[in-house]
Amino acid sequence: LAVALAATLALRPDAVDPGSAIADASRSDPSAVLAAFDAAEQDFERSREALLAELEARSDSLDPEVARFVADNLEIMDRAAREIRAALDADPGDPGLRRMMLASYRKRLDLLRIVRDIPAESGRAKETT
Repeated sequence: LAVALAATLALRPDAVDPGSAIADASRSDPSAVLAAFDAAEQDFERSREALLAELEARSDSLDPEVARFVADNLEIMDRAAREIRAALDADPGDPGLRRMMLASYRKRLDLLRIVRDIPAESGRAKETT
């Protein structure tokens, strides 16, 4: 199941693009780009917190292997995001770093949404006695 989850995450198109406002703003002035980026970051944080709360509420229904896979991958993604954030703090005007940060947001939200959408009955292996 963890391998299928990884494959799905890699192949799944982005459902929502938190960077679309930035693409629109990039046609205007730089301060609009930074404001749109800040708004995208706030949207990401709200979405992430809501998805994490949903997953926590149903954590007992997840297969332990899937839960480990998700936790491990979120840690890797969070570590990468911290590195991108540090580079972005050093050079806030870099559009490539902003794109990388938005891509990291999308991937983390995609992973959380995929896990959230796993049906409860198939998320945990049936126990045999």
